[in-house]
Amino acid sequence: MAALSKHQVCVKCVGKPLGGFSLCPHKRAYARNRRRTRINDGFCESCPEPKVPGYAACAHHLALKREKHQKLRREVFAHYGGAQCSCLGCDVVEIDFLTLDHINNDGYLGRTRVKSRGNNLYQWVKKNGYPPGFRVLCFNCNCGRRHGPCPHEKGRHVESV
Repeated sequence: MAALSKHQVCVKCVGKPLGGFSLCPHKRAYARNRRRTRINDGFCESCPEPKVPGYAACAHHLALKREKHQKLRREVFAHYGGAQCSCLGCDVVEIDFLTLDHINNDGYLGRTRVKSRGNNLYQWVKKNGYPPGFRVLCFNCNCGRRHGPCPHEKGRHVESV
């Protein structure tokens, strides 16, 4: 029998072959329950610090998660044309206002098949080699496309109040 790699043997119960996990099933369940208990007791999911109300992590770990997500967004946006809205009549470049758009309005397929929403969508796109069918739009242009082309593409502009 071939030697098992470290990812095929439980690090706690050395010798038990696993299906791609580093912990055996009972240890994974223990770790999952421990994380839930820590969160329910008011502590960060990753450290002994108190969690931020409404979140599962402390301020430090929330900042790390946000930074990691912003880096991933910049990387995905760079692949799909840079951090600017790709709508012809729009000049939005603020990264906080940009989003990834399904060009053919078929985002519902991704949400039902691969559960790709929010952070998961950016991770999925990167993991799958940046497939075609996406572009960078600002939230206004993305929402404006729900019932047809973006107002910029139609050539009409909404009057300011």
